[in-house]
Amino acid sequence: MSRALLDRITTTERPADLAPAALVVEAVPENVAVKQQVLQTIEAVTEPCTVVASTTSTLPITTLSSTLARPESFVGMHFFSPVDRMTLVETIVGSRTSEATVAASLTYARMLGKRPIVVRDSRGFFTSRVMERYFDEALAAVGEGIDPGIIERAATFAGYPVPPLQLLDEITLTLNRAVQRENRIAVEVAGGNMAREESRQRARPDDRRV
Repeated sequence: MSRALLDRITTTERPADLAPAALVVEAVPENVAVKQQVLQTIEAVTEPCTVVASTTSTLPITTLSSTLARPESFVGMHFFSPVDRMTLVETIVGSRTSEATVAASLTYARMLGKRPIVVRDSRGFFTSRVMERYFDEALAAVGEGIDPGIIERAATFAGYPVPPLQLLDEITLTLNRAVQRENRIAVEVAGGNMAREESRQRARPDDRRV
């Protein structure tokens, strides 16, 4: 990273310093309670016109916005790792996200040189729900005794830019476990069964675009 770019970054421990921001992007761990607490803090110190976004890769935007006073100004902006090289940004529209907020988030994403896509709100959205199947199959193959090197080479040969086990290492197994835990909690609270839910997700169409 260049010195000139680093000089444009200002760190702070004071939420009040976010007050003049036009866009604030939350990027804390994948935990509903933690994210809601941080989002409420952001909302309390920013202007009504400020776009507040979450980088969550799996948690429904409507759920995260349920404790906010201005859910219409909240949107999902899921950046992909490594952010400095990946151009895709998944823009997730919650049940109360306004059209103006969506338009603003798309503008900001393009200003950053990213390519935004708009998807509807659901657990895992579009990309993470698809990637979960990619990871599941790779882990199942390892569990069945298949050499990890063969799994990685097969994925590379099939055209995937990063093989599944390497990608799991890059995003960390801890994060993947946290995502699975949040998914299980949500399904069980709703009175469902995780195994049935995973089977249902595999069966439904993958096109979740607005």
